[in-house]
Amino acid sequence: MSNSPLPERRPPGLREDELIAVIVAFLSLGGIFFWVLGQGQDELGLAGLLNPAPVTTPSPAPTATSGGTGNTALNPQVSPGQPTPTPTVTAIGKNGSATIDSTAQSLTVSPATPRPTVTATPGPNLVPVPVPIPNNQESPSPTPTTGTPSPIPTTQPASPTAVRPPLEFPDVPDAFWAKPYISALSALGIISGLPDGTFQPNRSVTRTEFAVQLQKAFEATERRSSRQFTDIASDYWGNVAIDKAVKTGFMSGYPNGTFRPTGDVSRVEVLSSLVYGLNLPAPENPEAVLQIYQDKDSIPKWARAKIAAATQAGLVTSHPTVNQLNPNQAATRADVASMLYQALVRTGKQAAVSSPYTVVPR
Repeated sequence: MSNSPLPERRPPGLREDELIAVIVAFLSLGGIFFWVLGQGQDELGLAGLLNPAPVTTPSPAPTATSGGTGNTALNPQVSPGQPTPTPTVTAIGKNGSATIDSTAQSLTVSPATPRPTVTATPGPNLVPVPVPIPNNQESPSPTPTTGTPSPIPTTQPASPTAVRPPLEFPDVPDAFWAKPYISALSALGIISGLPDGTFQPNRSVTRTEFAVQLQKAFEATERRSSRQFTDIASDYWGNVAIDKAVKTGFMSGYPNGTFRPTGDVSRVEVLSSLVYGLNLPAPENPEAVLQIYQDKDSIPKWARAKIAAATQAGLVTSHPTVNQLNPNQAATRADVASMLYQALVRTGKQAAVSSPYTVVPR
């Protein structure tokens, strides 16, 4: 009888190859777990790894939840009678997707593909995200408002720009007949007061002073050449204004070659000058127009057609008697201011002033 050796007894526990397989499986699951956490998938969590849900083709109206940096499909629809698919878990991140097959213990990683923007209806757990308008898309046009059109406004004649508030003079009260004209021209910078602050409306005006006012009131085109007057020195203070008045046709000298710069300008000269400078036409029957004046016979022959033209154009003002022209009387500062203003009205630069001392032709 031979003695056979006893069979070797296996120590309790796992074999070496089985232990290695278990370690590899845990390492794989741990790597997947940390990869998912790195993608910011807060929704997947540990529960998704322990309880994988089957992934099938969604129905036409799937329920989607968006948030964070990725999406997780929930509650997929399975048609009755279809075989139960292999349980898998699919995690979608910003860099791609990972699929874990729980039976084969395999991992499939797919690269990320562009996804269209999903517009979700705001709910209790969903914050609406504004969708920017593309650069090539125009904003919607406002709905036109219909109704009764606004009336076309009535425009007043264009006025020169005022350079200052109207000046107030102690010797020009509100009741003074030429106050509206003096205030308007002082605001335009055409006339000003005297060094003592007064205006002295009844004082006479020299021919040089009138030339200065013409230069400030009108931007007329030059149409004549300069003239040299024997009674004006080369350094005379009013040379520029006189030269401008002559070139634009407002004023002229006398036949003997003089200008009389310090002489008083008469009322007939003021009106004739404005008619010359504005190139106003004479009426067909000047004498008929002059019948309005009680002193028509005192109007010089050379000026009769010009006075008729001034009357027809509404340039003539006369105080205190409107039908008394006083043509050869020296023009006062109030006279010149009122006639200059009427000339601006004629050219459309100022609005008309209602005055009982404006001569209205018959």
